[in-house]
Amino acid sequence: YGTMKMDGVEIPILGVAGDQQASLFGQGGFTMGSVKNTYGTGCFMLVHTGEKMFLSDNGLLTTQAAGLPGQTLYAVEGSVFT
Repeated sequence: YGTMKMDGVEIPILGVAGDQQASLFGQGGFTMGSVKNTYGTGCFMLVHTGEKMFLSDNGLLTTQAAGLPGQTLYAVEGSVFT
């Protein structure tokens, strides 16, 4: 993704994650069926769907979940904003 400099040291940026996807990772949601809920500016639930891209008929969002290099994993997200 590029590099950044901090105190004269060039640091590589090796990954980027959105807040809800990072939260799924941070809460240990690494396998299909894992679920996380985060509260703050709303309520955000992600369900890890593994290698299956789930397309919702009800307005849920399909997003990517963290995986190993070369692996594409998905999650589905429902949001309630406050």
